[in-house]
Amino acid sequence: MRQLWPTSIEGIDLLDAFAPPPHEATSHLRINMVSSLDGAISIEGKSEGLSGPADRRAFHTMRGLADVILVGAGTMREENYGPSKMSPEEQARRQGRGQNPIPPIAVVTRSASFDWNAPFFRDAASRPIILTTHDGAIAAQGAPDVADIIECGSHDVDLALAIKELASRGLTSLLCEGGPTLNADLLSAGLVNELCLTISPLIVQGSGKKIFDGSQLETPAGFDTTHVFMEDGFLFLRLACKQH
Repeated sequence: MRQLWPTSIEGIDLLDAFAPPPHEATSHLRINMVSSLDGAISIEGKSEGLSGPADRRAFHTMRGLADVILVGAGTMREENYGPSKMSPEEQARRQGRGQNPIPPIAVVTRSASFDWNAPFFRDAASRPIILTTHDGAIAAQGAPDVADIIECGSHDVDLALAIKELASRGLTSLLCEGGPTLNADLLSAGLVNELCLTISPLIVQGSGKKIFDGSQLETPAGFDTTHVFMEDGFLFLRLACKQH
């Protein structure tokens, strides 16, 4: 991967390219998304068609650097999520940084309505976390003991509280993989620190959702471009949110 900005560097290591900034005890929330040249975030409902080998390597690298992976229930179902996996070498690097060998996946959901026997739960080496409402926590009481259920709000998931709950468990480096509604809710709540955006060299057309799918903001959220990388025709942008 080649770095184009802020300086030109040939052959930069992915771990260096996507290393999160030091954040110590405070949480750092990074959103990672892929988009076509015309703003599409999926083809036939899935992001896979926009991706490529370079993007998949960047995706896996960011997962390996995170304490926890955050995802909305809709995206988890649409993308057919399985449990996170790391090679023995990656697990050793994570343990050397004081992290769990495999990052858990935390799912944001109002209802906590899942197939608890799905591989996502049954095959997970690191127990999934369910961030849900009061009603969702009640609904999950009869579920098998395959996930940690955390109540974060009454009618809607209180995302600020959810992040505090994760931080209390030592999970302060968060990687959010969408979907666009969760992204918008996190941005509106002032919780986004960084956006990592992969721009795929494809035109999709259509009228699908954007990276952030919510009500129009009264004041557009500003971002500073901190790094630009390129590989195989894909552009990789790291942008810091000006709210922080």
